[in-house]
Amino acid sequence: MGAPAAWAAGYDGKGVKVAVLDTGIDTTHPDLASVVKASKNFTGTAGTDDMVGHGTHVAATLAGSGARSDGRHKGVAPGAGILDAKVLDDSGEGSDSSVIAGLEWAAGQGAKVANLSLGQEDTPGEDPVEAAVNALSKSTGMLTVAAAGNEGPDAGTVGSPGAAESALTVGAVDGEDRLADFSSTGPTADSALKPDLTAPGVAVVSARAAHGYLGDPAADGYVSMSGTSMATPHVAGAAAILAQRHPDWTGARIKQALTASTTPTTGATGYQQGTGRLDVSRALEGAVASEQTSVSLGKQLWPHTDDRPVTQHITYRNDGDQPVTLDLRATATGPGGCTAPEGMFTLSTTQLTVPAGGTAGVDLTADTRVEAADGAYSGTLLATARNGADPAAVRTAFGVVREAEAYDLTLKFLDRGGRPVSAPLTEILGYSGTYWTTNLADSEQISKGVYRVRVPRGDYVVDTVLDDAGGTSALVRPRLSLTGDTTVVLDARKAKPVGITAPQGAKMSDGQLNLAVGTGDAGSEPHNSTLFWGTFKNLRTATLGPTAPAGRLSTQLGGLWQKGSTTYHLLHNLPDRFPTGYRHTTRMKELALLKRNFGSSVAHHKGIVNVLWSGPTLSLGTVSDPFPLPTTAKIYVTTPNGFKWTANLGQRNASGDDEDVFYGTESARSYRAGRTYAATYNVGVFSPITGGPYGAQRDGDTLDLCVPDLADGSGHPAFSTAKRHTTVTADGSTLLDNDGDLCQTVEKLPSVPARYTIRTNLTRPPGVARTTSRLTAAWTFTSSPSDSGSLPLSTVRFHPKLTPTGTAPAGRRTTIPLSLQGQAATDLKSLTVKVSYDAGKTWSPAPVTTTHGKRTLTLTHPEDARSVSLKSTLTDTTGNTYAVTILKAYLLN
Repeated sequence: MGAPAAWAAGYDGKGVKVAVLDTGIDTTHPDLASVVKASKNFTGTAGTDDMVGHGTHVAATLAGSGARSDGRHKGVAPGAGILDAKVLDDSGEGSDSSVIAGLEWAAGQGAKVANLSLGQEDTPGEDPVEAAVNALSKSTGMLTVAAAGNEGPDAGTVGSPGAAESALTVGAVDGEDRLADFSSTGPTADSALKPDLTAPGVAVVSARAAHGYLGDPAADGYVSMSGTSMATPHVAGAAAILAQRHPDWTGARIKQALTASTTPTTGATGYQQGTGRLDVSRALEGAVASEQTSVSLGKQLWPHTDDRPVTQHITYRNDGDQPVTLDLRATATGPGGCTAPEGMFTLSTTQLTVPAGGTAGVDLTADTRVEAADGAYSGTLLATARNGADPAAVRTAFGVVREAEAYDLTLKFLDRGGRPVSAPLTEILGYSGTYWTTNLADSEQISKGVYRVRVPRGDYVVDTVLDDAGGTSALVRPRLSLTGDTTVVLDARKAKPVGITAPQGAKMSDGQLNLAVGTGDAGSEPHNSTLFWGTFKNLRTATLGPTAPAGRLSTQLGGLWQKGSTTYHLLHNLPDRFPTGYRHTTRMKELALLKRNFGSSVAHHKGIVNVLWSGPTLSLGTVSDPFPLPTTAKIYVTTPNGFKWTANLGQRNASGDDEDVFYGTESARSYRAGRTYAATYNVGVFSPITGGPYGAQRDGDTLDLCVPDLADGSGHPAFSTAKRHTTVTADGSTLLDNDGDLCQTVEKLPSVPARYTIRTNLTRPPGVARTTSRLTAAWTFTSSPSDSGSLPLSTVRFHPKLTPTGTAPAGRRTTIPLSLQGQAATDLKSLTVKVSYDAGKTWSPAPVTTTHGKRTLTLTHPEDARSVSLKSTLTDTTGNTYAVTILKAYLLN
């Protein structure tokens, strides 16, 4: 990229203001502490700290000082000053208005460059953010450097605002200058050539935000990320260097110099790489640049016998003090990498002299009438200086799209009263292996309710959702064979009601109507469109026109009906059709019962069930209304072939707005109608569980730990609110020390055999649970670098018979079954248990009895005791240990 050479020449962006519009910046990082000059938040979140990690990484790539790494991870323009515009919230989401406000603030603060490592889907025309980018470029001279997007390698995936004409749009390459497979490619929705150039965007190491979660650990204080978001600040930093070198240059002039001086990636097209990979050193040295950074010659509609040649004038500027003679050569490729046919692109001259301090130009003409395959053609106009007047060729990208066979599809929309409907949500899905969706953005509005869209020849499904005063109408044309200009009328008057009735008077609270369209190609997945979400009260549906080919289309109607803690999850799969209305009264014999004994040790809390159905390619779910706990929740499900169910349970917190205990690890499975499937949840004793998918895995110098610390007595892992602290040590040296749970990754394990200890300590608030109020657990084992796979973590678990509130009788003799998990289950050396009836103040031995291979404790609960606490230590035959203390493992009454 050439940044070190620029520094050697004295250019590091010093004095140049660059705005970073992102998730905020962690200014406590040493690399950024002195770099950020101003900050402002344009989101609804508090402060400008980076809770994601994206903005910090971007800012340090652009202008980080490298202080934490002794300069190793210095940014491209370490002399530049950063303006921190937080336009994305703490979940990484933002709005057009926040981005536009950030851009306007940056321009007002005197930013020469704005970095936009963000984006959304591009649509035809100029969206509000693109309009702001173009307007500010014209009025202030600020250069917006924007990410192309990470939706590649398919064509037409460049996002907005990267599609803005004035934006300097950046794709990504790896360390070998190979195009990254995720890098979005052109043309844009308006058939323009983008991106403009590429830059490093694979495994980029930069600053880690203290409170961020993105990135793979790379060094102390640094993480690695990939994306065009990472490539963009390389270019923004280069722009800052040029702005320092030429303070009188506008952003447009900087853009010209950067795109003119790139190094191309062999085999990549102009729609993939623009002119090529950034080279800031060559940009500093160049005296000649083209005023047109790229030349878009448009899109020629099929058929091509009536195409007209399109000519664009390209102007070269010479900032040197001597005239420069340029040799001009245009090369281009088309679909599949084939060379563009002779005559498709021509130049008005092959040699041009540009006077010192002046300009000269050449005409580039595209003629798509020549015999050629349909598709996108792009290339580069190389202007090579003679006599060493300029160190390298000046590069200008160009492109034209030769449309494949396509026709005008006219869509007319009528509501239930026969009135025209404007801008309904509409999709056009191809059976041919490709599809696209449109909210009529790709269309031309002919009149109210009438739209024309250009569509390639092929077989399609057209679906639309029309809303009016009477409700929602979902209309589907299952098969449209487009072989010429066609008109389709989507008339809601043909739709009929949808109604499904649940047993026992249960009321519907939520539902879904999903359309699945398959290509029929081996290995391809159907496209799912959820056309409606809500109750079916005012929903009507209709299928219009010919039926779909067999096996290519299906419909799913499903939802939730509820009466108290009894819920009905009714799914109807309709293969090969979309219904014109649908009626069904559900009978009990159609249903399977998932009986969930749902406990709770705290009073006045409520529970919910979150039930999902899973088809071959899609899962959708519903959440019930809360119901009092403890209870026996009855979950009834239908049993359509090929579909499975997952039932998750949650205990709501005291305010009722979230779950403070949640069970969400149940595997999807199918059930048989008429059968009952019973299980108990949220009843103790709660303690860690190992075995099966849970435990610790070693791979080289990395330990992947995942042990649920609060599995209920039946072995269901509970995601429970608690205060936690976890440590991992090796021969006494700390490898991990934080407030996380027992599902973490520990890196940089010792390169020699060591004795490891994993220790956790958690406390549950009394408002969450009165049982297992505090738990401490520790594992010790020896591991070597050569170990691979599971590590010997064992557990002992206690299974007393408890009420749904987590209690057992006081003053009675009680037998408690024990179970061992992990290596100790088969290789046990010793096992001890102690019991406490005063919440851990005093402990007494509790002998373990083994009969026919089954281990039990026999306890006599004192009359005046109110809880039972348990402590256990085990050792396996190879010396690995486990110790656990569970305060208030269960209660007594």
